[in-house]
Amino acid sequence: MTQMDEPIQDQDQNREVAAGYFRSFKQAEKAVIALRQAGFAQIGVASRKSQDAEKLAEKTDAKAGLAVTAASGAVLEESGGESDYADPQDVEASLVAAHIPEIQARNFQQQLQDGGALVTVQTVAARAAEARRLLESEGAESASDSSAPADARVAEPAPSSATLPAETGSQRVIRLHGELLRVHKERVQRGEVRLRKEVVSEQQNMTVPVSHEEVVVERMPAAEGAPAANVSAGGIGSEAEEIRIPLSEERVSVEKQPVVTEQVRVGTREVQGAESVHEELKHEELNVESEGELTPEEQQELRARNQQPRRAA
Repeated sequence: MTQMDEPIQDQDQNREVAAGYFRSFKQAEKAVIALRQAGFAQIGVASRKSQDAEKLAEKTDAKAGLAVTAASGAVLEESGGESDYADPQDVEASLVAAHIPEIQARNFQQQLQDGGALVTVQTVAARAAEARRLLESEGAESASDSSAPADARVAEPAPSSATLPAETGSQRVIRLHGELLRVHKERVQRGEVRLRKEVVSEQQNMTVPVSHEEVVVERMPAAEGAPAANVSAGGIGSEAEEIRIPLSEERVSVEKQPVVTEQVRVGTREVQGAESVHEELKHEELNVESEGELTPEEQQELRARNQQPRRAA
């Protein structure tokens, strides 16, 4: 019998959920494949965008959702060995119901807002530590601590990925918070330019030289006593003689022909500029006050600690 065929001894058998956050989907994909090879069957993947989780689930043969059960922690096994998968809309509530520490569950929900994928594994308590170690070996962040029993982890929250030193004996920790300004750019339409053609009429004057023919009559004296030629027998005036001379002239005709006078190329270009963003950010600073009888050296040390410059975020 392989590890995939885990025996179901009791429908209410105690089971645990291991979870790991991955900044890249490639890492999450490798982690799911490694979990499959190790014999874990009930694996869920969640992300900020449901379509991203569905694509990752399809590639890795996992489920799009959180591999968690009801608050009782009992697995609802079917014939195929699959458990219920919760809708990842409220990651924190679903993980807390599966006995993930509240702070850890809140961290997972916050990390998902920045992208990436959350891989959850539901298995028997005996193999939960193995699942967590496997997730961490594949690059998971803030994997759940398996050293304490489930009930103890609910009552005693685990630290987040950005932990401060744990409180011990005479030491206590005060966490100072500050706001971080994140600027996002979004491309929007700021206007519109419309180009169209208009017909403009204008008067144009042109002088065209033209020519025409006129009759020119010249009189030349005849030689004295020269015989008349081409005179009929009837004498002078018996036949009428007429000469027709055609006259021509040039006339102007106008024809308009459309031609291309200019070409206009239209496009857009990227112009870089700068815009100032002004926002008020808040942060917490430590204020040290003393009471009782302290030595001058102790008071001076407290004042020096109170005046230490705050580290830049």
